[in-house]
Amino acid sequence: MSKQTGFCIRRDEDGLVGASIATTGQGWRVDELSHAATDGSLARELKGAMAKSVTPITWLLGDDDASMSHLNMPKLRQKALQAAFAGSLARDHGGKPGDWYLSWKALPLQGGAAARSQQPYVLYQTAKAGADSILNEARGWGAAVERMLPGHLALDLFYRAHGPEREDHSVWNLVFVGEKKQFLCVSTQDSQLVIRNLPANLSTDDDGQEYLERLATEIERSAFFARQTEHSPEVQKIIVCGDPKVAAPLAALLAENSSVPAVHWPIQEMFEWGPYEQQADDLLVLAGAVLALGKTPFNLLPGKGRLHFSRSLRRQVLVGATTCAVAAVPLLMVGGIVTAHIQENYLTRAKGRLAEAQERAHQAEIAYDAQNVLLAREDRIRHFARTRPDFEDVLLRLAALTPGEVVFKDLQVREQMNGRFRLQLEGESQAGSGEIAQGAFLDFMSALDECDFLSRQGEPRVMQIVPGEKSGVKNTLPKTTMFQLDLTWRGQDKGEI
Repeated sequence: MSKQTGFCIRRDEDGLVGASIATTGQGWRVDELSHAATDGSLARELKGAMAKSVTPITWLLGDDDASMSHLNMPKLRQKALQAAFAGSLARDHGGKPGDWYLSWKALPLQGGAAARSQQPYVLYQTAKAGADSILNEARGWGAAVERMLPGHLALDLFYRAHGPEREDHSVWNLVFVGEKKQFLCVSTQDSQLVIRNLPANLSTDDDGQEYLERLATEIERSAFFARQTEHSPEVQKIIVCGDPKVAAPLAALLAENSSVPAVHWPIQEMFEWGPYEQQADDLLVLAGAVLALGKTPFNLLPGKGRLHFSRSLRRQVLVGATTCAVAAVPLLMVGGIVTAHIQENYLTRAKGRLAEAQERAHQAEIAYDAQNVLLAREDRIRHFARTRPDFEDVLLRLAALTPGEVVFKDLQVREQMNGRFRLQLEGESQAGSGEIAQGAFLDFMSALDECDFLSRQGEPRVMQIVPGEKSGVKNTLPKTTMFQLDLTWRGQDKGEI
């Protein structure tokens, strides 16, 4: 058996599945794939290969056998932190702290967590009794299970290592649709956030459109649930995988109707299936087999990676390790000095690059503010051009109703606080007699009140009657009535003055 062969086993309410895969350079080849009933046994060839192999075996837990949670804890040492997690689980779920197998990862400090001296963690847990039963069953085959994960976590880790565009977005929604298993995981670059089971296809619709729309609705809801978690993350990409008959049209439906980009990830094309029939649910087992070939940040199995040596072999290893340590001390000292010098130079250059980036960001901010001012001015000009009345038409109609004795001395259009415009008119009515001058002014006021395009705003602000002066014995200068008026436009389609 090749050293690049990985194994995975999964037992749940749907049955028992085992698989072995081998690397091919461009993907993986399925060497063995065995199915059995829940109380059955795997093929003899596969169990024999697992018993002979030195590659750690991944065991995938059922959906109900493991759970995930996010917790904030004080900064504790490893043993104290484990005791705190175990005590919290015992308090929430009952039993004793020793009833759980745990695996956790510290997450980056953000916002108020640092101020409260609280460290955020993502925690996975499974009941110890069920895990011990799995280990005893595997020992009966002669197999050494050294990695235990939930199925959704195995797919998430597989995507982080081999999925498309995995570094192009900070928050994504990984959707798996199989024949019996359907779920989604909303994740960040640091950890999973939300895990939800999706509904099975119970639709009688022949083309499956009703089922696709139900799935799309649940996926949209998951983005809402993710935003309710701490820091309110926004999903930036939806990756759909599993049965291509469902995954491909579901991705197309989401890409068409959702505001979040969606793509179909044909994960089955990464494997050479050989004589075995492609079944979507087996993809989770194959992903677990690939994970068996490398390291993973999570393992619900305690004591991972332990090797058992004989007493004489342990003594030889201890002597050899001591000799190497004594010989390596001078090298480590010199290496430490060189490393410190390199790190100092790197930090100096990094500070210079950071200062340059900050200056460029400042200049970009200034340009952005100037652009916003220009855009605001353009919007204001566009709004004014669209809503202003035809001033030329207004003035012509105003001149048409003005008596000949009335003369305009000043005419101004002023913008008010509410965005409307007011016409301020200053003029005088001149005639040979005060009666005619005042009569012309009153005719002008009456014409304004009866017209359908202007309204007077109150009484004239200024109204002054200037009597004519004598010029000689018989002739006099004209009598004058001076006034100031405020007018507003009453048009419906041309805006308001």
